Amino acid sequence: MKYSFVEFGQKQQNEPLSLRLVIDGEVFDDIVSDETSSFITTGVIGRNQLSKSLTTSKPLAYNGELLTEQTLNPRELTVFGRVKGDSNESFNELMRRIKNKLYKEIVEISFTDERFIYYGTLSDIIEEEERSNNLPIQLKFICHDPFKYTPQKTFNYSNSSVLNIDSDYPVKANIGITYTEPVDEFTITNTSTNKVFRYKSDVANTKYEVMFPHNDVVDNLGASISSGGNENLLKDSNNFENYTAYTGYDRTITQNYAVEEWGTNDATRLTYVPNSNISKNPYSGLSTTPRIYGVGEEEMTFSYWVKNLGDKPFKFRYNGFSANNVWLQPGEQKRIISTGVNNVGTVSFQHQIYPESVGDTVDVALWRAKLEVGSQSTDWSVSPKDIEKSNSLTQYISLNSDLEDFTIDKSDQLVIRPVPNTINISYEGVFL
Repeated sequence: MKYSFVEFGQKQQNEPLSLRLVIDGEVFDDIVSDETSSFITTGVIGRNQLSKSLTTSKPLAYNGELLTEQTLNPRELTVFGRVKGDSNESFNELMRRIKNKLYKEIVEISFTDERFIYYGTLSDIIEEEERSNNLPIQLKFICHDPFKYTPQKTFNYSNSSVLNIDSDYPVKANIGITYTEPVDEFTITNTSTNKVFRYKSDVANTKYEVMFPHNDVVDNLGASISSGGNENLLKDSNNFENYTAYTGYDRTITQNYAVEEWGTNDATRLTYVPNSNISKNPYSGLSTTPRIYGVGEEEMTFSYWVKNLGDKPFKFRYNGFSANNVWLQPGEQKRIISTGVNNVGTVSFQHQIYPESVGDTVDVALWRAKLEVGSQSTDWSVSPKDIEKSNSLTQYISLNSDLEDFTIDKSDQLVIRPVPNTINISYEGVFL
């Protein structure tokens, strides 16, 4: 704990640590601790690490050596903590939870005292000899991608204006454009790099989104980094129309809802208000129970962004899917990541929302769901079933392989022809 100054004779109040480990968007100290055991983050090494591999040659009659290539080595993060249990049993159960939470191939790592995100794999858990149930511990992560990233940022852009992005290196971005009248072709030119993206559609449309992979950077050290991603099994995965009201509730849905923390204006707000039939609700106030279709009995990861807009807690529960319930407090927002398997013989599960008490109003914002095979969560992406579809909604365009180096940087200018009515750019800043 940290402590603040008080008047003489006044009782000292404990305050939360300013540094805490965050894994996949959740404070690690909180999600592995319980009433009988606790993990506390005490320090970290490696956030300012810089390690390079240098290749040299020795030309004839040359003094010294000539540097021919330099690349970044993986980043190593060591998180220091303290584990404590009331008994041997609670201590060992705490260690089991820690290992299970970090066992995934790649986890999203961040800390409460900075804004950056790292992508790493747990390599070691180091503890002292178990002479007590209160021991220091080290969690070692290898970040094969040595860069650190900002959370996704979205902003409105004026055609041909100078870009002002929050990044030390060029980034790949999603570029969304909207026209008043349908068009069937357009170009995006980066006048600083002279790279041009050209697109022609079979059917004219008013909305397009050009998707360049996030977490993909070519820097001036010659290192090329890409985080990749798994296929999204959910078609139209940012559409929550099927989250209809259950018995005893009326639903109000608001499309294109703005959530400042996510930098977006295309979330969906769902408000479930109890009506006169609430007493007939058979499942403790269940407000909605849409069905999510995926694969069969393979392990899957289901993720989605959510914010509790109301003044009462509520929980997400999965019926037919082995993931744990997740509670959300008033005002809380995060990306929920749940891994599990469907019930035997089924290909779907129910994604349910329960209020804390029967009759509570549930007010929630949802954004960008993703269902993918395996235990690893990756950045949201549209389903291949949605790519290049022509309809009244946004037409999604995947990266042209000939334009893998189409990036944007500080002071660049993008010229889009014909000129759109609106332009939105989303990206993740890249730092060392």
